[in-house]
Amino acid sequence: KNNEMSGKGKYTFENVTLDASASFDEDGGDVICRFEIEYAPQLIDSVDSEDCSIVHMWNDDGAWNVTVIVIDDELDEDIIIMQANILNRAPTFNLSGPIAIDVGTQVIFEAVDAYDQDTITEDPSQQVIFSWPDTICEGTILGPTCTFTALQEGIMDITLVGTDDDGESVTISQQLEVLNVNPTIGDIEFWADGVFVEKGVNDSWLINESAEVQLRIVADDSTLDRDGLVVNWKPSDRDSNWSITTSGPESAVNISWNISGLHEISVKAIDDDGATSQIIYGKVMVNNLAPVLKEMDDFYNISEDDTIPLIAEATDNDELTYCWD
Repeated sequence: KNNEMSGKGKYTFENVTLDASASFDEDGGDVICRFEIEYAPQLIDSVDSEDCSIVHMWNDDGAWNVTVIVIDDELDEDIIIMQANILNRAPTFNLSGPIAIDVGTQVIFEAVDAYDQDTITEDPSQQVIFSWPDTICEGTILGPTCTFTALQEGIMDITLVGTDDDGESVTISQQLEVLNVNPTIGDIEFWADGVFVEKGVNDSWLINESAEVQLRIVADDSTLDRDGLVVNWKPSDRDSNWSITTSGPESAVNISWNISGLHEISVKAIDDDGATSQIIYGKVMVNNLAPVLKEMDDFYNISEDDTIPLIAEATDNDELTYCWD
């Protein structure tokens, strides 16, 4: 007697030694051992061993019954039933996806190299079931692929959970850096008296000095940055201190130029991270207007050699010189 089994607590596909070699016949005769091994529900594999020791491997986890029958040369039997506790092997897989993208970009993460060595599921797609907790996947959070659009800048944690057919789960995480992008900006629109004005000679707008016009432009940015945009106008390259700022993606400013000649307009958009769009330029030619001279007072009743005051008044944006005749 004295049947024993060693090698408990092994994993699937790992050799397990079933050792009953300490068995003996009290009458002094030889014994052989028959191992009846449960390898699947209600399925038995029978193996005879003269030295009462064999090596067996299970391809599925569970507590499997092992019946050892020790038989002497007089065909007397002794039976002992034990259990082999076989452990499940966790599934293996990798997480594939970029480490950095621009905000507003659609991104795809996927589970690759998925494998479950001890699965009993014939359908490969069902061997490991994947989920994406805490991730906003488009459509569903179940499946080997997760597609979404990154709307906010910063670091995102992408987590993938794979569960095998025995309910054992493995979690893999990866960080995704969502980068800020520069805002964009359209073309300058030139409006006078509510009418859109096309560019004229030399690709510039023509306007009289002191006439008020409206400059318009539309900027754009990622969804969460768009409303925080600032648009900065510089209406003239001849005055570096002249600057106008508006808030929001749509900008409209009322402007007039008091100095005749060619002025270069520049405008750009700035987001809340300080990133700027390209600078858009435009040219405006400001026409000089002749000064307006007020009529002088009439003098009807004067005598010879009388001295009278002559006063002239004119309006203009430039410094004037008066000539008398």
